[in-house]
Amino acid sequence: VSPKLNVIYNPSERVQLYIKGGRGFHSNDARVVVVEDGKNVLPQALGADFGIHYKPCDNVVLNSAVWYLHMNEELVYVGDEAVVEPSGKSRRFGVDLGVRWDFLNNFYLQADYTYSNARMTEEPKGENYIPLAPVHTALGGLTYKNKHVNAGVHCRWIADRPANEDNSLTAKGYFITDLSASYT
Repeated sequence: VSPKLNVIYNPSERVQLYIKGGRGFHSNDARVVVVEDGKNVLPQALGADFGIHYKPCDNVVLNSAVWYLHMNEELVYVGDEAVVEPSGKSRRFGVDLGVRWDFLNNFYLQADYTYSNARMTEEPKGENYIPLAPVHTALGGLTYKNKHVNAGVHCRWIADRPANEDNSLTAKGYFITDLSASYT
């Protein structure tokens, strides 16, 4: 059973407020679920977020949200063995910000930023980082769409982040750019 609750309120045509919450399940690696026949390998996750969508004019949409996620078992990737292992309870909270601007006919500019604070809850402070959990991420892109053509350039950035539980090792961040085009 995975109950969810979504409440949406529109105080005006240009503003939408929402609050969402629910229970679900999470796994970082589907291979674990298959190998273990799904037994005791899908930890419960409880989450909630509160956000706003704001349309200051007809061609711009701004959105922001604050969120929280609690997992009964964090599955952490162990690179030396190429497996994930249970690591105890965790909690994450953060902020998402985004903008979409339709600045010309068929052209869309989009940007999103997320800050996330992820920690193990059963470990001492300073030894409770979740290895490889992103702290700062950003996405941006320019897209052209019409009846037949779809093309764009999109970028993704992840900042340096903890590579182990005490944050004495750092996983280097990266920046990737994708170019795409299609004709239908």
